[in-house]
This record gives sequence, C-alpha cells and structure tokens, in this order.
Amino acid sequence: MQEILKNWNKMKGHLKRAYPVLNNNDVTQRTGKDTEMLQIIMDKTGLTEAELEAFLQKVQEQ
Repeated sequence: MQEILKNWNKMKGHLKRAYPVLNNNDVTQRTGKDTEMLQIIMDKTGLTEAELEAFLQKVQEQ
C-alpha cells in the first residue's frame, strides 16, 4: 500500500471519478494520517481494505 500512496495525486483523481461521494477533504493526504484517510474512503465508498487496494493497484498499473 505504501507504493500506492507515493502516487497519491493520480490515485485521488481516479477515486473521486469512480466514487462521487468522495470530496477533496476525504482524499487529501496529510502527514501521518494515511490510515485515517484510507478509513474515511472505505467508510464512504463501502469498500473493504482489499477492494480499495485492488482498485488502487489497477489504477497504478494504467
């Protein structure tokens, strides 16, 4: 997951397009708050951690 977070600017755009329920605050990466941010994304989208990781991995491979 750490490798995915390194490319977060790319990832957050894809997340917001795929899940319009997310807003800028939900996907803004803050120092030391990655786990909290990912939990908010999972809560709002209904994705499990594995589903979110798979989605982000797919985006990264594009």
